[in-house]
Amino acid sequence: MGNLLMRLLTESCKKEAEKALEFEGDATMQASFQVLGQVAGRELFASPEVAEGMAGLEKYLDKDKLESLNKKK
Repeated sequence: MGNLLMRLLTESCKKEAEKALEFEGDATMQASFQVLGQVAGRELFASPEVAEGMAGLEKYLDKDKLESLNKKK
């Protein structure tokens, strides 16, 4: 992932990254990577293998601890 980000910022999209920083500031990088993460996540979770693995995730969760997060003290 690090290699991909470096390639995008310093090679493939270098001019675009420079212009974005120049005109939009540092916050543009955060917003850009947020979108990239959303797209990557959507693609990842569309994979049948990932969906199958996620189906078993529930057995590792402590429901009582999760429910306690929403209780006001």
